[in-house]
Amino acid sequence: MLRMKVVSLSLLAASLLAGCAQSIDPNSPQGFIQTKGSDTIVNAMQEVSEEFMKQYPHVFVAITGGGSGVGIASLINKTTEIATCSREMKPKEIEMAEKRGVHPHEIVIAYDGIAVIVNHANPIDRLSIDELHDIFTGKITNWKSLGGPDLPLVTLSREVSSGTHMYFKEVVVQLSKKGSTEEFSKETLLLTSSQAIVEEVANNVGAIGYLGMGYLSDRTKALLVGKVSGSEKGRSGLYSSTKSPGSISLKNGQAEALDARPGFEGEKSNQEIFPPQSRPDLPFSDPEPGTQANDGFYPPTVEDVINKTYPLSRPLYLYTDGQPQGIVRLFVEYALGPVGQTRFTATGFVPVGATLDQEI
Repeated sequence: MLRMKVVSLSLLAASLLAGCAQSIDPNSPQGFIQTKGSDTIVNAMQEVSEEFMKQYPHVFVAITGGGSGVGIASLINKTTEIATCSREMKPKEIEMAEKRGVHPHEIVIAYDGIAVIVNHANPIDRLSIDELHDIFTGKITNWKSLGGPDLPLVTLSREVSSGTHMYFKEVVVQLSKKGSTEEFSKETLLLTSSQAIVEEVANNVGAIGYLGMGYLSDRTKALLVGKVSGSEKGRSGLYSSTKSPGSISLKNGQAEALDARPGFEGEKSNQEIFPPQSRPDLPFSDPEPGTQANDGFYPPTVEDVINKTYPLSRPLYLYTDGQPQGIVRLFVEYALGPVGQTRFTATGFVPVGATLDQEI
């Protein structure tokens, strides 16, 4: 009797599987896509994949983080179809990939601003790139040096596998100087995720950290960032400990000269992601005439990333092995399309408004 029941259950399972197989249109997209990499955009990619799988229920997309370095290593080792990155692949990484028969194809998926955050109880509301450099390299160790309270600075960073860590190191710690070997101070705490930085800053008045705009919340305060050094503007005027958070407001007036405004760090001027005949305009444009420069300090907002006025702005990337094909192409097109870009916008990023046909 027991054997008969087992046989009956086996036949039933086989029948159900056969019925499921027959219900799938053989022409419909099917398969599995693995993406690995940047923690900065892992939430946005997760939302995009969920919407994608509703439309294409027989394609499963697995989204994992771990950092841009992890994604790139996985692409090189052929253990992921898509590497998500908050930085460009390095020449040595591309060389290694080519040696292993992998041909990295770069796609800009969105744009981002790196926000610098502090505790709400901290009266400081703006810092220059030079001052951030002095903070994260250990030259300034107390908020009092910046006109704040007599309180030790606690610097927080993402771990070294993070593309955000690499970008911040190059632009802030090394001040975009080629050949610089400067590093974060030994006292800087390396945390495993952007959310961990949020938690530490929210609970530590002396802490300062950085993260992608998509992780901003009302639990911490994002600083205005500028390229004008505090010594030129006068620290005592900028950093009054009696100034309440958010008390700086925009003033109406004439915009500063265009050639004096911060440019877009990290994007190569000769980079041609799109063919010249089909490349859409990047979502960066000069501010409207009369836009106030806000004394050279800007918040990490979509508008200021678009206008190139926020100095810590960057593109975010997908890398595939050669031009994407099949279901991978379908997913990338979806991510670059209206629904995908809406999900990036909803999670705090700036959309690119492109299609893969323009990319290729």
